[in-house]
Amino acid sequence: MQKFIYILLFIVLGALYGQESDLTESELAESELAESEVTESELSEEVPEGLFKASRDKLMEQDLTVYIEWIVEGESIALFISAAAVLLVLLGSAAISSTIAESKLRGPRIHFVAGLLLPVAYPIFAFSVLKPPVDHVEEVDENGLRVTGPPPSAGGDKMKIGQSDESGFISEETMETKTNVYNQIYFQTAMYDGSGNHRGPFMMVIEGNEVRFERISQADSDFVVIETINSTGKQQTLRIPYPKIDSVKEI
Repeated sequence: MQKFIYILLFIVLGALYGQESDLTESELAESELAESEVTESELSEEVPEGLFKASRDKLMEQDLTVYIEWIVEGESIALFISAAAVLLVLLGSAAISSTIAESKLRGPRIHFVAGLLLPVAYPIFAFSVLKPPVDHVEEVDENGLRVTGPPPSAGGDKMKIGQSDESGFISEETMETKTNVYNQIYFQTAMYDGSGNHRGPFMMVIEGNEVRFERISQADSDFVVIETINSTGKQQTLRIPYPKIDSVKEI
């Protein structure tokens, strides 16, 4: 859609350039009008007064018609240029807003509409304020650990993330002998399965509190970012420091 908008903007710019050419033609018509006035003064010296008067009246009538047409055409051109300029600003703001939203990992449609409604101002706002979703994660504390979500799937085998498999998970024996096993390397390994798809959902125990989450979003050096579903059914992103994690298992 953005490519279509940019193509449309180029078309509008081309139309504006064509109107500049039309303005040049209008200037030529004005020049011809001035030449006709010179011809009128020359005729007054060479022709009889009666013939000159008839010719002058005819010239004045023609000049008036040309002048009126020139005014109407000029107003139409000015109106077209104004409308094209407004359209250019609206579409440009909408396209830039949606592009900024996509670069910030946001949905472009709502920002496209916002760019149309608030031209110029909204693209500046979006560029300054919008951040990628991972930058808006919430620090987990004791008051916000429990997250209500869909119940765990019934049946099926449950596998602990620490269990060894083809993807290179750390074994449970290794987990027992190592300290601070839940670190960046651990969650980077647990994030995807052998086919490159996100694992999940999971159950994590954080300082004695269970939190169900859908998948691992990011593993940083000091914390892991997980995606959960809150009580209203909306996606929520949480940032969990590794020292707070007691255990993790896939459900």
